[in-house]
Amino acid sequence: MGQANVSRRILLLVPDLGCHGAAKQAKLLASALPREQFTVQVGVAGNDGIFSKSLRDSGVAVHVLGDDPLWLRTLSRLKLLAREFAPHLIQAWSNAIRWAALARLGGFRRPSWKMIAVDPPT
Repeated sequence: MGQANVSRRILLLVPDLGCHGAAKQAKLLASALPREQFTVQVGVAGNDGIFSKSLRDSGVAVHVLGDDPLWLRTLSRLKLLAREFAPHLIQAWSNAIRWAALARLGGFRRPSWKMIAVDPPT
């Protein structure tokens, strides 16, 4: 019998997709992961940016959650994305780490996803 094709779902969470370390690292990682083993999506806890088009062109879904002054909206959007995408792992960079931590702590049930926090140099 052949082995089942198991795709691990990864959500890369960045503060924005501007030209800086976190966005560059997320773009490189999303582009390098083999599609037959990983399903990758990018969440943007702020504004869209320069890397958005190239990510979308390479087949990576980009979700702009926005950096809403009413922070509960951004958190709600992230929690909805995490619930719908059901990632196995969320890797968050810089100040997007707080959004991932809040999404992980909030609610009555503990989410099944793991979190990796990265604070790259700018």
